[in-house]
Amino acid sequence: MVEEEEYEDILRRKYSRRAAISKGAAAGAIVGVGIVAGLVGYYAGSLGAPAAVTKTQTVTVTGTAAQTVTKTQTVTVTGTAAPPTVPAGLGPEDEPYIKAAEEFIAWIGDDTVLTPSQLREEVYHFVKASKPFRGTEIINMYEALPGAVWEEQNLAKWFERITGIKVRWEAMSNYETILKSYEDAKTKTGIYDVLGTDQDMHGFYILNKSALNLSAFMRDHPDLTPPYFDVDDIWAKGTYSYKGDIYAIHGQAPWIDTMYRRSWLTDPKNKEDFKKKYGYDLKTPLEYYIEARKYKTGKTKPEVEDDWTITKCEDIIEFFTRPEENRWGTLGCLRPGDHLGWLGDWLDDCFQFCSPAPYGTYPAEVSTLDPIITPWGCNTDKGALWGTSQAEGGTLDTDAGAKMYDFWLHYVPEHSPPKAREIDAVEAWTAWGVDGNYAVCPVMPHHFFPVFVGPESKVKGDFETAPLPVYEPWFHPLKPRGYVDPSGYIISAYSKNKEAAFLLITFLNSKAIDLKKNLEIGMTMRLSTMKHPKYRATDDTFGKYLTVFDVSGKYLYGTDGKWVIYPEAMSVARDAALEALERRLDGAETAKLVASRIDKWIKENGWYGRTVLE
Repeated sequence: MVEEEEYEDILRRKYSRRAAISKGAAAGAIVGVGIVAGLVGYYAGSLGAPAAVTKTQTVTVTGTAAQTVTKTQTVTVTGTAAPPTVPAGLGPEDEPYIKAAEEFIAWIGDDTVLTPSQLREEVYHFVKASKPFRGTEIINMYEALPGAVWEEQNLAKWFERITGIKVRWEAMSNYETILKSYEDAKTKTGIYDVLGTDQDMHGFYILNKSALNLSAFMRDHPDLTPPYFDVDDIWAKGTYSYKGDIYAIHGQAPWIDTMYRRSWLTDPKNKEDFKKKYGYDLKTPLEYYIEARKYKTGKTKPEVEDDWTITKCEDIIEFFTRPEENRWGTLGCLRPGDHLGWLGDWLDDCFQFCSPAPYGTYPAEVSTLDPIITPWGCNTDKGALWGTSQAEGGTLDTDAGAKMYDFWLHYVPEHSPPKAREIDAVEAWTAWGVDGNYAVCPVMPHHFFPVFVGPESKVKGDFETAPLPVYEPWFHPLKPRGYVDPSGYIISAYSKNKEAAFLLITFLNSKAIDLKKNLEIGMTMRLSTMKHPKYRATDDTFGKYLTVFDVSGKYLYGTDGKWVIYPEAMSVARDAALEALERRLDGAETAKLVASRIDKWIKENGWYGRTVLE
C-alpha cells in the first residue's frame, strides 16, 4: 500500500507527461474533429415511415343519407415510434427510456460496427439492466484529453436519458488523476466511483487492489454485461489485465511512431545522392521495416541490418541537415522539463533495454516482461524491484543506455536548428508540423495528428509514419517495437455504486458507439473499429497509421505492470538528465548517473527487493 510519507511526497510534486501533450495538442484536436468528421460525414438514420392509424369519420355519401364510414389514413405520430419488439422485462413505465434508446439508435445511424439488430439489442441492454439503479448518482473524474472530453460532450446526456443514472463529470489534468488514484488507494472511501486513468498506473492499481476486478465482477453480474462487450476485441490487453482478469476498460490508444516527410525520402535526386554517400538505398522507414520482413529463401527471422534502425535514422538525419537551405534532419528538445524523464520511457523501446515477451506471445499481450522491464531496464527478478544499473542486474548503464542518451541529448540536437535548446518535447512536435522543414522525427505521439492536418500545417499530405527504429546490437524480434499509451476508466474498489459505474464505462466504450466516436477522435482500442471501411478511409490522411498498426501493433508496449513507482521514478530520471546536461556529460556518463539516482531512490524509499507483482 501507499505509505504516509510516500503519499505526502506525491502531493508536493508534479509529474505530468500527458497533461503536457494535452497542452500542445488541444487546439489542433479541435481542428482535427472537424477534419475527420468531414472525411466520413454523418448518417442521421431514420425512424421509419409515419405509422398508419385507423380513423373514424362521418361523411355524406352522394345520393344517400349521411352515414358513418371507416377510412384509414396515414398520420404523423408525435414522438419516436416504438421499436418492433420490446424486450421482456420492459413495460409502460420504461417508455421515456425506450424513447431515448430509439433516438440514440437513430443518432448513431450506420456509424457502428454492429448490425441494426445487434445495435438495438446492445442499446436496449442498457435500458433494461439499469432499471434497479435509476436515480443513482455517480462521480466520474477523467483526464481532459480529446476522447474523454468528447464522451462528456456527446454521450453523457444519452447515458442519463437511457439509464436514468446521473453522472457528475470532473475534468482534470493527468497529474491530478494520479493524485486522485493515490488518494482513493489510501483513504478507501470511494469518493470517485469511476476514475479516468491510463496504462502507466496499471501496476499501481494491481499492487494496491484499488481498482475493481472487472472480470470477477462480470462473472458475478452476468446480467449487467452488454451482449457485444467482447473484451477480446479490445487490443493491448497487457495494459489493462493481470493474470487473465481485466481491471480497466481502455477506450483510446495513442501510440508512438517515427514520423517523416515522404516526398523528401522518395525524391529521385535525394535517393541518388544518399546512395553515393552511404552505400545503400534510401527508403522510407516503413519500407525498411516491411521489406526486412519479406520472405527470402533460407531466411528464418527478420534481419536487423535490413530493418529501420538507429544507424539508418542517424544517416537520414545527417543527410538532410542542410542549414544553408533551412532544412534540418530533425528537431530536438532540450529545455528543462518533465519530458526529460518520460521521453526515456518511450526511447528505451528503440534501444531495447528489456527482456523479450515469452515465446508464443507478443509484447501487446502481456502486462509484464521478465526479468528486465521497461522503462529504464529495471531488474525485477522474482517480481521484486532491484535496480536499473548493471550492479543490480539492470541494463540502463549498458552500451544501449549510453547510446540512447547520446542519441537523444547530443546527436539529435546537433542536427537541429538552435531553437532545439529552447523548446520542450511538446513544442518540438508541434513545430515539426507547423515549420515543415524537418526530415524525420524518430519519436512522435499520435496526439499531434490534428496539428499535421490542420490549417497551419506545412506537412499535410506529406507525412508518413513507421515503427520506431531499433538499436541493432540489442535487437530481438519479440521485444517492444513502439510505445502505446492506452487510457480509459477503472471503477474504484471502494465505490458504493459499482453496478451503475460498470454500466457507465461499458456504455462509453460499447461497440455500438466506438466507430462513431473514433471517426472524430481516432485512436480506437477496438479491433472491429480498426477494420471498418469508414475508419480505414482515414489511413492515408493520417500517414498510414493503420497500415503501421497492421504490421507492428502486436509489438507495441507501454509502461510495465511491475513499474509501480512510475510517477516518482519519472521525476528522478528527469532531474538526473537535467544535471547531466548542465555538467555536459556524454551518453555513457549520463546513463550511469540516471541509473545510480533511480537505484538510490528505490533503496531509500523501501522498494529494494520488495515484491510488487508476481
